[in-house]
Amino acid sequence: ENMDSYLKSLNVSATHRRFAANAKITHEIEQPSKNRLKVCVTTRLGRKCETIDVGEKLSSTDTYGRPNTQLTKWEGGALRTVFDSAQGHVEATRAIKGDRMVMALTSPSKVVAYRYFDRVGAAGVAAASDATGGSVVP
Repeated sequence: ENMDSYLKSLNVSATHRRFAANAKITHEIEQPSKNRLKVCVTTRLGRKCETIDVGEKLSSTDTYGRPNTQLTKWEGGALRTVFDSAQGHVEATRAIKGDRMVMALTSPSKVVAYRYFDRVGAAGVAAASDATGGSVVP
């Protein structure tokens, strides 16, 4: 929802915006302890896994290999990650609503897009995604 405007605010080309808007994305999230998460995101560009220690800065790269720093914190029942890079300050908030994960993405210019991910199948098994192209593996 509002993905094209969000990506446009990040100066993403029209071609890449079309690919991104229709992308099938899977998030696999494991939580071995309260403040440690393993997040794997799979797209047509590949699979990227990171171990996140909540409350600690993490040096990482974006989808295109550009460096960034990330800081992830619990805010209420949501997980909020702030990315700082040459492109600016981007925020991603993940919250569980029923059997869905809602991910709000906020650009440096405060344009917000939402992706909705269905929890699919039994624990540890991902299957089909919803209309926005996302699924989440618990």
